[in-house]
Parts: sequence; structure tokens; C-alpha cells
Amino acid sequence: MTGLQTPLFSCKNNHSLSKGHGHRHDATPPTSNDAQVAPTSPTGKDHQEMTLHNYKILIVDDSKSVLYKLQQAFASTAYEVTTVDDPLKAYQMIENEQFHIVISDIVMPKLDGLTLLRKIKNYNGMIQVLMITGDITINNTLNAFRYGAVDIFFKPIEDMAELIKAVDATADKLDRINAILHKLTM
Repeated sequence: MTGLQTPLFSCKNNHSLSKGHGHRHDATPPTSNDAQVAPTSPTGKDHQEMTLHNYKILIVDDSKSVLYKLQQAFASTAYEVTTVDDPLKAYQMIENEQFHIVISDIVMPKLDGLTLLRKIKNYNGMIQVLMITGDITINNTLNAFRYGAVDIFFKPIEDMAELIKAVDATADKLDRINAILHKLTM
């Protein structure tokens, strides 16, 4: 690959957080281990070889322990990860910053994840959303896909590598979309 490029699609504003492994986490402060881990995927490939772009991920869950576990799982990837425990704040962040992928819980106070999903898709349909939930129902699952989620995972997430693979596949989809858009703008 020729290096990291900025995706063609974006939200209203292109506010940048720190690059590389300097993740911003609202759940807990970064540790010294964050900067020491090589960016690799669960398959062992260099993550920058797998994707063309460095995508920003927002993880939304009202449980700080879930946010911490997900933060740790993504620490060894090249993704720029932000976590937040308030879905209303999450939506404000989506409006003010450029996120490419959102991972959201479904059952949360103030604003449920399915409503957040619909708001995200109405705001910018290019933002890819994966859902996580401990409230495992056919209704939640069908509605998540109906409203535009690309995948759903049930809590507790026992194999974080599966979630990371799903995010990698989502990043590959975004790479393909951006390659097509790039060709159309040439």
C-alpha cells in the first residue's frame, strides 16, 4: 500500500484527534502499553497492510467496564478509538468530529442504541455501525439490521477477535467505497 489516506467521505467537520496509537479514551486514561503494542490484526497481518485508511471508531456503551474491555481489545490495532458512556454525548461527538465506524450498545439510558443508530444513519449514511447488546431478542436483532447496522454481537463478547474481524471487514468495505468514489472524481 502507498500509505494512509484520508477517506473521501466525511461528516460536517474534519476535526482530528491524535494519530496512530495516541488514542483518546473517555473510559480510562491511556496506559504506557498502548504505545508499545505493534498494530496487528487477529490474523497476524500488519493492520496498515490490510486497510488503506486509518479509520476513527467511536464506541458507545453505558458500562465503563465494557468500554474498558473494548478499548483494550482495540489497543493493538491501527484504529483511532474513542469511547463514551453517554449516547447523547456520543451523537454530539458524531456531529462535531469525523467518525467512520461506531460500535454501540442497544440498551442505554437517555437514548437507546437503536434510536442512536437511526439518528447516525439519518445524519450520515456512510458511517458504519455495529451493535452490541446483552438484551438478546429477535426484535432488537431484526431492528438493528433494518435500521442499517452492519453487524451485531451479543454480550458478553467472549471472542474479541471476532469483533475486530468484523470491524476489519467494515473497514475493507469503506476502502472499497472510497476507491469507487475516488475513481468517480478523477
